[in-house]
Order: sequence, then C-alpha cells, then structure tokens
Amino acid sequence: MIYALTGVPGSGKSSVADELESRGYDVVRFEDLLAGAVSGYDEEADSRIVDVEKIKLKSKPDIVVGHLAHELGVDAIIVLRADPSIIEKRLRARGYSEKKVKENAEAEAIDVITIESLERGKAVYEVDTSGMSIREVADQVEEIMKGGEDKRKYAPGKIDFSSYILEEY
Repeated sequence: MIYALTGVPGSGKSSVADELESRGYDVVRFEDLLAGAVSGYDEEADSRIVDVEKIKLKSKPDIVVGHLAHELGVDAIIVLRADPSIIEKRLRARGYSEKKVKENAEAEAIDVITIESLERGKAVYEVDTSGMSIREVADQVEEIMKGGEDKRKYAPGKIDFSSYILEEY
C-alpha cells in the first residue's frame, strides 16, 4: 500500500518522514515530484500553482509526504494535525508571512486537509502531533501502516481545533 503523509505546513510531516525513512520505509517527497507540474506562482496566495494531475508516481513507495500528497494516487491517507497555536509558532520560526501563518493555522482549525482527504474516497487516519516527539508520532504512523491494534482510534473527526477559530471572533 502507498500511504500519503499529509497535513498543513508545520504539522510535522517532514520530520516524521525522516524518522520513518531511518526505519527503512521508502519515502518520496512531494517536492521531488513537481518537475513539469508547476505552472506559475500566485502572488496573492504566496504559493506555487501546481497541477497535481501532471504528477505521476514512478515507483511504489511506502509513503508520499507533502501537504498535497493526499491528492495523488495513494491507497490510504494519514493526516498529521497539530494545535493551530503550535502551527503558528513553527511557521513564524520559518519566516512565513503573517498572512500565511494565519491562513495555515485557520486551515488546521477547520480541518481543511482532513476534509480534502475524505473527499478522495480513501481510508483516512488522523494523528494529533501536539505535544508528541517525532519518534512518538512516527510510532503511531507506523502502527497505522502495519494495521496494528485498533486503527479506529485514528478515525477522522476525533481531533477538534475549532475553538481556535471561535477565539478569533
């Protein structure tokens, strides 16, 4: 099976992917698949315009990691989630504009990646990375991938960061 490891920027995808790769998993980064798929840059959104339909997996990795990985031809999707206040701190530390920080924190609060993932019609799992080490998150991702204990505990809808939005208004 090919798993997408996805989530908003700052949710821990890259760090967890590095840990899983060190454990022997074949990991492909979404960034490495973009050749020929970027058609421009959206100044207002401060992001590249990516035609996901042009991206083709050339191999059968265990994991494809990236914030759009859930839009590829994968078998199942693992969404890494984090408290929006944590997302804010991480993105500010990376030098993101305040507009992008808020946009991504709000996207996390309203489950944008999870909703997009569910629309794909694949199995979707959520892991709350808030307060966990990279190793602990990787353990949970690995448990999902190996079909361990009870994958229902990772069912979407159990993580709720909507209070972040409610606090704003």
